[in-house]
This record gives sequence, structure tokens and C-alpha cells, in this order.
Amino acid sequence: MAPRVPRQARSRAKFHQILEAALELFREHGYTETTVDAIVQRSGVSVGVFYSYFASKQQVLLALFEQERDTQENTIFSLPKEKLTVEKTEALIWKTLHQRSGLQRVRQELRLINPEFDQNERELVQRRYERLKRDLEVSQKAGLIRQDIRCETCAWVLMSIIAHLVDALVERSEEECKEDVHAASLLICHMLHEDEDVH
Repeated sequence: MAPRVPRQARSRAKFHQILEAALELFREHGYTETTVDAIVQRSGVSVGVFYSYFASKQQVLLALFEQERDTQENTIFSLPKEKLTVEKTEALIWKTLHQRSGLQRVRQELRLINPEFDQNERELVQRRYERLKRDLEVSQKAGLIRQDIRCETCAWVLMSIIAHLVDALVERSEEECKEDVHAASLLICHMLHEDEDVH
């Protein structure tokens, strides 16, 4: 059963307050340790308001995963149809990290205790890979990236870099990850473009 998404602006604001509070708590404490009461308290809504939108904490989590899937445009998993600069690549990486890191702790937790969730995550990774590979192939045909690279390999390398950075952001602050993100951006640009095109 899907959550009831409100139509009025004020109600939508409360709905999103609940999602934001849950995301923060899941990031801080994990899924198992986060309670509906904690979500209600952090979001500033009443228990009744919570249950008017969501039947359970699990439904909140599913809504967050759906929101994450819906916002994959303009992340590193959906390359723009233009040459990437280091600055653009860095912005795409940060957007991807912000999107993925909030639920990473929950993912790690659920993969250990729920084989079905683990299988779904593997399928999601495969779909991201296929999409990224397709985007790379389109970019290669359009002359936006090097012609001498294998798009399949580049897609896995990009996904591995992002997976490492997401895990790092779960453990460290953004400030502590800045150098790694910049270095990853340079690496990606050098992998995809001729050296004279990297700026």
C-alpha cells in the first residue's frame, strides 16, 4: 500500500517534513533503531498526522526509496548530453552522494537481514549500470567522450567510485570528503576525455 500523498501545499509540507525527519534519523541511527515516535518528534507533526499519511515506518522507508529513484536525473547515473568539466562532474557527484548517502546506512542494515531486499538492491545496481553504459555509448557516438574506451568498463568504474564515496560520506563529514570528490572528478574526466579536454 502506497502512502497517501496530500494535495494541499500545507499538507504536502507536513508529508515532506516526515520524510526529511525519517531520512535524518535513518542516517543517524539506522532503520531498526528509528521509531515512529522519534520520526514524529523530529518532524514536529502529531502521531495522527503521521498515520494519516503513512501506515508504518516501513512505508516511510519505501517512500524515501521511491523518491530517491525518481530523482536520479542529473546525477552521475544519468550523464548529461554534453562534455563534462571537472566542475560539472564534481557537482554531479555531490548530487549523487547527497541523494544516496542518506539511505546508505539503512541499505547496509537491510541487506544483512533481508535477502529479498538484497536481491532488489542488486537488480537496482544492474539497472543503474545499464543506464550509465547506455548514456556513455550515446556520448561516445556523439563524440563527447573518448572513442578508445570501453563503455562497459567505464560504467563499472564510475559505479565503483560512487559506491566508495557514498560509503565514505556515511562515515565522514562532507568537509572530510571534499578532496576525495575532487580527485574522483579529475579521474573521471581524464578517463572520459583526452587530457587536453580536461578542465
